[in-house]
Amino acid sequence: MSRAAVNAGMQGSAAAWVLGSSSAGLTDSFNTSSGADNGTGDYTYTFTSAMSSANFSSHATGAQNGRRYGFSAARTTTTNNVKFFDDNELAADTANGSGLHGDLA
Repeated sequence: MSRAAVNAGMQGSAAAWVLGSSSAGLTDSFNTSSGADNGTGDYTYTFTSAMSSANFSSHATGAQNGRRYGFSAARTTTTNNVKFFDDNELAADTANGSGLHGDLA
């Protein structure tokens, strides 16, 4: 395989992802070393290898016995903070997942 093909494949791959519990425990992950439960619906995940900048793309999903929506609230080169809410726009704990795309340092 050519170097260009390898680079193209790597550019489309997630730099980090996590499947976390409702208390930020790591169920499964890639390039994620730990999770912290900061309060109701508020989780911070720490990367094993840092990103080159805090300007990376992130998505967040929640799964519970009801609808949850989430978003990346704050990013640094070594962490991603995600927050989740229920249909009434109240902070809500949930099993969650997030993926990040960007360049590693």
